[in-house]
Amino acid sequence: MAAADAVDKKGIPPPALKLAWQCLNWNTLPYAGGLRDQPIAMMRDMNTAIAVYNAVSDWRHSKNWVHFQENYPNKWEIVGEILKRRHAR
Repeated sequence: MAAADAVDKKGIPPPALKLAWQCLNWNTLPYAGGLRDQPIAMMRDMNTAIAVYNAVSDWRHSKNWVHFQENYPNKWEIVGEILKRRHAR
């Protein structure tokens, strides 16, 4: 939820999202070594955070939400889950 909230500037980006952005900016992994040398939970959290942030951001910037739903079903699944969780709050 924190990654989705960061899209709307409703909070600070979670640590996993910040780390994912740093890795993308520097084109490197957090720790020395290859992918399999990284902590699996950290990599999972980074992947989830960036996927949520990108899906919600793309949805927010979409001019046609029906088109978004039809053409980006994986991202729409993420957005739909976020909307359900926000509604349950």
